[in-house]
Parts: sequence; structure tokens; C-alpha cells
Amino acid sequence: MSSLRTLKITLHEDVPSHAHSSLDPLVIRLTEDAGFLPVLNSLIITLVEEQPSDHAPFNTRTLSDLLCGRWESGLQHFELRSRRLLPELDAQARALREMGLRIHVETSPNLKVSFSRAEF
Repeated sequence: MSSLRTLKITLHEDVPSHAHSSLDPLVIRLTEDAGFLPVLNSLIITLVEEQPSDHAPFNTRTLSDLLCGRWESGLQHFELRSRRLLPELDAQARALREMGLRIHVETSPNLKVSFSRAEF
């Protein structure tokens, strides 16, 4: 697993009061541990919710910390997709984009996700 170059995470949350809390441990590990997936150059996260929620789907500061840490370790491409409206990137993430990190953030209310096929 240490040679994994692309990681695709699809998080299905049907309990809005705990929105995306199960993503937190992985984000923390990817942010703080450069030895975890050391050659990761592409990270794709798809957030799927059945119920609309007013809770933010993620903390933009945490996302920026993740991107900064991984940029220094060779991350080249990041995608975030959600059915829910996603907040704008903060200044730190926009600066990374200007330095060359390909960042794609997409809100798509009709997002379709197949859970029947694993991708590696």
C-alpha cells in the first residue's frame, strides 16, 4: 500500500448530524504522517449524502492543511465532489492552485455514485 499513487474515497453519509466525521481520521493521517502513502500524487474525495444538511461538509482549514502537507510530499491532483454546496477554497488552497496543484471542487446535486465497483 505504500506505493499507492491514487486514492479515491467515496464517503456515504446518511446521518447529517455526524456529517463526514468518518473522514476525519484519514484526513488527519494524510495531513500529519508523510510516511503514510508517501508517493500519493492524486486524491479524489466524493461526498454523498442522502439527507440535505446545514452543516459544513468539511473544514476548509483542515482541507488546506491536508493539501499543503501533501503538496510537499508530491501531491499533484486533488478533486472534491459533493451533492451539497461546497464552500470556496481558502487563500492557502488558492495559493497552492497558483503554484501548480490541480484542484477541482465540484458541487453537483445530481451526483451519481456506483458502490458496486471497487477502483484501485
